Amino acid sequence: MNGSIRFPRRASLAMTLTWAAIIACGQASSPTVGQSNNTETPAGPGRSTATSAPIESPTDPGTPSSTPADSPPQDADLGGIAEQDGYFLQVLTVLDPVVTDGYVPPGKRPVEVEVIVGNISAEPASPADSHLIGSDGQEFIDWITWAHPLLSGYAVDPGQRERGWIGFEVPENAQIEGLRLDIGTAELYSGLIPQPGAVLASLPPRTIPQYPTLGEDVALDGYTLTALRVVDPAQAVPGFFSSPSNIFVAKEGMRLVAIESIIENVSGRELFVYPGACLLIDTEGFIYLSASGAVENEMNSLSLTPGARTSGLIAFPIPPTAEVEAIRCEIGSFGVITILVTGLTK
Repeated sequence: MNGSIRFPRRASLAMTLTWAAIIACGQASSPTVGQSNNTETPAGPGRSTATSAPIESPTDPGTPSSTPADSPPQDADLGGIAEQDGYFLQVLTVLDPVVTDGYVPPGKRPVEVEVIVGNISAEPASPADSHLIGSDGQEFIDWITWAHPLLSGYAVDPGQRERGWIGFEVPENAQIEGLRLDIGTAELYSGLIPQPGAVLASLPPRTIPQYPTLGEDVALDGYTLTALRVVDPAQAVPGFFSSPSNIFVAKEGMRLVAIESIIENVSGRELFVYPGACLLIDTEGFIYLSASGAVENEMNSLSLTPGARTSGLIAFPIPPTAEVEAIRCEIGSFGVITILVTGLTK
């Protein structure tokens, strides 16, 4: 990809630590550790390269976690699980430096870290600030990414997980050794240096929510959401997967699915519908962003007066073997947001 992805939500890291481990449990949404397209980047000051053999991760048993709130932090090494207060962090890949033709300030180098952030608590929370930790204790706050989609920053509900990238600009000669991510009440820390004999840790089990079934109305705060059918696979409009405007969500090799949905305003006030605020949830709890302009007959962004409804397709690029579980949409007006979630099976 050419150029930088300049969105001030997440950023990139420092170290081409390609700690590789391929998850072979049949789900592309399962984590793959350390896959990197920077294989020709030489090691230098503050940089190292390490790989490991493919490691198989067990399937998610879907049982609830017993992690208590206000629990002491459990730090982790690269590939391990850092956990506190029912939230967890797993670092999969460290790219240091990131190969980019985008602008990097003189004296700086770009770094990106691929992570999984998950919620096994009873409270939703959004990933907040992330800090790259240097060997001298200096911290660098997240900023941008150059080559990969940012961690979205959406709230991760109980039982849900998100996989994405965080980026940083660090001094050219900085020695990097750790990552701290804040979410909810937790401060999660993971080391970034591969340890001898390390293996990719299994993700904590999740509680599988009980969703309404496909075709049922879900009502809250005067709004209703109905998922009518799942189009899988969905036909992308020509050029969608190669469009630079969709680089954050659309990648070659992904599968496109679309959910035909109805959103109705049965309240006494106007509301704004924005399909871009809808997420797809797969059967492992991972969330995926919707993609505007991906399919014909998509649901449009618009204001709904009381009693009005809108319908159409909401499309999501997902890994080839991911299985859909639910759709979640944020709807609202004047800063008041309602989250509606419904299942996608009959």
